[in-house]
Amino acid sequence: MWDQVQELLIALLNTSAMQLLILALISYVGGKLFGKFPKVKKFYDQYRGEMIRIVKLVETEIPDGTSNKALHRLDLALQYTIRLIEKRENRALSEKEVAEVRSNLSEVHHEVESAGVL
Repeated sequence: MWDQVQELLIALLNTSAMQLLILALISYVGGKLFGKFPKVKKFYDQYRGEMIRIVKLVETEIPDGTSNKALHRLDLALQYTIRLIEKRENRALSEKEVAEVRSNLSEVHHEVESAGVL
C-alpha cells in the first residue's frame, strides 16, 4: 500500500506543473520573508543631495591630467562627505559607517555619471 502511495507521489512530483508550483510557492514565501526587512541606507537617504554636490565639486577640483584621478576623486569625495556627516551628527563615524558612505558615494557617482551631469 505504502509503495503505491510513494510511487504515485514521486510520479506527481516529477511533473513539470508540480515543479513549477513548488518553485512559485518557494518564491512567494521567500518574497514575503525578505520583504519584511527594510533596506536601510541611512546616510544615502539623508545626505544624497550633499553627496551629489560633493561629487560634482570634486570632479572640478582634481584636473583630468592627474594620475589615478578616479581614485583621488573618490578619496577626496569620501573625506568631504565624512567630514560633513561627522559635523552634522556631532560624532565620529565607525568603520562600518565609513564603508557604507563609501558604497553610497559610488552609487551617487554612478547616478550622476549616467545622468550625464559630470
